[in-house]
Amino acid sequence: MSVVNQKTKITLLIIAIVFAIALCAVSLSFASADVKAMAQEEDDYAFSLTTRSFVYNAKAVTLPVKVTYKGAEIQNYTISYLYNGEETVEQAINAGSYQATVTIDGSSPAISSTFDFEITPKPLNLVVGGSTTFLYSGMGYSRNVSPLGICENDTCDIITTYKGTAHALPAGTLPSHADSYDMVFSTSNPNYKVGEVEGETTLVIQKRTLYVKVNNCSIIVGETPEFTMSILGFVGEDDESCIEQMPVVHSNASTVGVHQISANGGLAENYNFEYTSGYLTINGLSAVGSIQETSISFDVDGTFAPSTVYDGVVIDTKSDEGKELVRTARQFRMLNFTSKVAQIYQVDVLNGSQLSEKVTVSFKNVTNLNANENYFIVVISPDGVVSKITKYDYINGTLTFTTPSLGTIMVFEDNYNMTVLYITIAAVGAFVLALFIAERIQYRNDKRHADEKARKRKAKRNNDGYIW
Repeated sequence: MSVVNQKTKITLLIIAIVFAIALCAVSLSFASADVKAMAQEEDDYAFSLTTRSFVYNAKAVTLPVKVTYKGAEIQNYTISYLYNGEETVEQAINAGSYQATVTIDGSSPAISSTFDFEITPKPLNLVVGGSTTFLYSGMGYSRNVSPLGICENDTCDIITTYKGTAHALPAGTLPSHADSYDMVFSTSNPNYKVGEVEGETTLVIQKRTLYVKVNNCSIIVGETPEFTMSILGFVGEDDESCIEQMPVVHSNASTVGVHQISANGGLAENYNFEYTSGYLTINGLSAVGSIQETSISFDVDGTFAPSTVYDGVVIDTKSDEGKELVRTARQFRMLNFTSKVAQIYQVDVLNGSQLSEKVTVSFKNVTNLNANENYFIVVISPDGVVSKITKYDYINGTLTFTTPSLGTIMVFEDNYNMTVLYITIAAVGAFVLALFIAERIQYRNDKRHADEKARKRKAKRNNDGYIW
């Protein structure tokens, strides 16, 4: 029994295995048939895209897709768009790259095909006009840029980037510093790009001119000059702070005379420099002169313009001119009643000028003065100022004195002895006169007293009853 059961079990197991194998075979047969049927159906559809590049025109692109089923064109399909590989959109309008998926309506599983295409930015032709050259003013400059071809209802600005030789400006920033700039264009709307450009694409800002005038300078020989300059021509709010390197004035002149001085070396980003020279005057410490028709010469120590020379003439003391000059000195109370003019010189500048307030004059070969006499000097300046000088030196024929200026020089003999004599005589005379007057006064007083006493005695006798 057990053997029979064992065989039965083996037989049933074999039958089950055979049945399972048969069932699998049947299933595989049906599946293969479905795959073949589906593959056959997909092969019946054909997808094609005739154009894969479009130019932006502000309208949705009508994708030129052609779908056929068993050779016949059909329209029962749907197109979906993927924009720039990340955004699903309903329409292809803006410039960029797209993936279009064409799916047969109602197909299950879905029957579809995917195509890549792009919409390129629309070129805008630019017309560049206006001035190409400007003068620096501190303000920004631009040129006229006109785009052609913007679609209706669209907006698109042209952004200009100015690239100068020494200035790289951010996009849209107007240039204001002196330089030569190349103009590079871009658009504010990515659906457009720059096409052809008509016109000059440069902008030049030229430097202004600063006018540097070296100021005249005057020194005394041996001094160090301090040079200055005047700078004109700044525009706007500019001043000397915008000069990167100030001009410098140099001069090696050291001798008495007039020397031309100029400046150079100025540097500024927005300015050129134009220089005008000045003059350095180195004044001397002495001047020379001579008296015409005599052997008298003179030196003058002070401060004088370069190469100052004086010229002198002798004025006759007895002439009308000489007498008038003496009267002038007397009117200014420079003389006393014993003063006697010894010599008159008229000294005038022949070249140059006197600059100092006082000068020391040395007249040489003066032979008509007496070293034992006293003198004083009266000077009338060219502008009419009268000065009296009592301190002088007269040694070996050289007369030296200090005067506020040169001009008319009158030497007076101050006769001190005669003055003392006259004063003494006057004093004695006054004394004698005083004694005489005193004696007369005393005589009159004595007579008056005597008369008074006689009158009193007479009156007394009358009162005492004397009969005469």
